[in-house]
Amino acid sequence: MNEDLMLYKLIVLYMVKNSEAPITNGAISEFVLEKDYTDYITLQQSISELIESGLIRVDEKKSGHFYHMTESGDETLRFFKDKISDAIISDINEYMGSNSVSIINSASILTEYYKTSDVGYDVNMKIREKDRIVFDLTVNVDDKAEAEMVCRNFKEKSQTIYEAVMRNLLSLS
Repeated sequence: MNEDLMLYKLIVLYMVKNSEAPITNGAISEFVLEKDYTDYITLQQSISELIESGLIRVDEKKSGHFYHMTESGDETLRFFKDKISDAIISDINEYMGSNSVSIINSASILTEYYKTSDVGYDVNMKIREKDRIVFDLTVNVDDKAEAEMVCRNFKEKSQTIYEAVMRNLLSLS
């Protein structure tokens, strides 16, 4: 295996392993391309090969591709981690630390919409904590523009919406 390609795969494995929530392709790409470690095509090839070999698994959602570590991936990373330089590990840890909120939110705040068989669009909104769904709401709207707006607004206001719903549901009056 090409040493550079192996390094890119190890970087991806390290990021997936050390993310507090499933990490998106966008977050991985942003880091690797920002640091100029490789180009987009080579990075995507590395990710595809990691998936094909069962070292990571992907959940494909409308909001993005979310990567999870497998046991084989964890074992591989433990075995080859010393191939990642301390400088790269430091860069990754710095990136993960400064972007942890957005990484967690992208994996924890899930929205999708789909055309219903009759009229309008159903918009499904979820909040996930670790591997558990703590909030799941579906509403119907008239058109695609409204569905997209609901998705955007939920991502921005999910905490406020969740708190208001729970406050109302748990109130005695």
